[in-house]
Amino acid sequence: MEALRSGNFYISTGYGFDAIEVDGCDILFRLKSGSPLFAETYKYLTIFGRGGKVLAEKTGYFQEFRYHVSGDEGYVRAEVYLSGGYCGISQPIFVE
Repeated sequence: MEALRSGNFYISTGYGFDAIEVDGCDILFRLKSGSPLFAETYKYLTIFGRGGKVLAEKTGYFQEFRYHVSGDEGYVRAEVYLSGGYCGISQPIFVE
C-alpha cells in the first residue's frame, strides 16, 4: 500500500522494469531481463512528456534506455512493449 500511496509502482501485463534510476539530468530505464524470453525479444519503447508528446523512441533488442532530460518536458514517462503484447508503463517522473 505504501508503494501505491507514494507512486512507486508501474503498470504491467507481464513485463516491465528492473529499475528506473535518475542520475543528474539522465533517467535510466532498465528493462526486465530475468529470462531468455525477455532478453531475446524485440522491444518497442516510447518516452512521453507533457500532453502525451513523444520525446524519444527505441526499437530492437536492448536491455536499457537512457533519456537525457532537457528541462521542459513537464514529466517523463516510459512505455515498453514486447512483441506478443506484453508491456510495462511507468509512472510519470516530474521535471522541475
